[in-house]
Amino acid sequence: MLVNGHFPLQEDDVKKFMNSGCHCGEKTVNSNMKTFVFSRKTQGHYLIDLKKTWQHLLLAAQVLSGIENPKDILVVSSSNVSNRAVLKFASYTKCSVVAGNYTTGTLTNQSQKHFQEPRIIVVADPVTDHQVIMESSYMGIPVIAMCNTNCQINYIDIVIPCNNRGVCSVGVMWWMLTREVLRFQGVIDRKTPWNVMVDMFFQREQTAEETTDERATLVPLVIEKWTFAS
Repeated sequence: MLVNGHFPLQEDDVKKFMNSGCHCGEKTVNSNMKTFVFSRKTQGHYLIDLKKTWQHLLLAAQVLSGIENPKDILVVSSSNVSNRAVLKFASYTKCSVVAGNYTTGTLTNQSQKHFQEPRIIVVADPVTDHQVIMESSYMGIPVIAMCNTNCQINYIDIVIPCNNRGVCSVGVMWWMLTREVLRFQGVIDRKTPWNVMVDMFFQREQTAEETTDERATLVPLVIEKWTFAS
């Protein structure tokens, strides 16, 4: 298992986490998710410990980078807010992906047209992706999941605690996971900034005037003030 001190969380990454609201949980917390909670806002929302987010993201990236055939990794998103992000993740890591409607029996029914036998599964939201998590438990397939404070984490092997509902936070989390997988694989250097813009992972609005420029309607990142201790 990774020791966090080997790959400390950098200030620029903390800013990305904070500015996109990756630490902002729901107003409820599952008992099994309490270990990932840092505190609670006066408005009632729970705040996620970003150190644990980073530790678990690194662990997930290390595990995924160790899969020899990337097609043995299946990434699933049944949530509109995550579809673009998982497609981007798949395009850079070359893994298998289901973005949109997950077909029941994909993992359990061999006569199913879209039947797959992945070695590991990554899901965008345990709430919307509950079917694939249940099927993976039947088949003994390990699961990595982006989990908010209210998520049920039974049958999930690696929990990445984060805000998995916000457009910006989802984009940042999947951008980070993609970057770290590529770093562990040696595709990109850890000391060199990744030259892919984070907003390329943001879900965008579809408009009648949409052009072939895929960045034309990206939802902008909302920047908040954040002060670092000296």
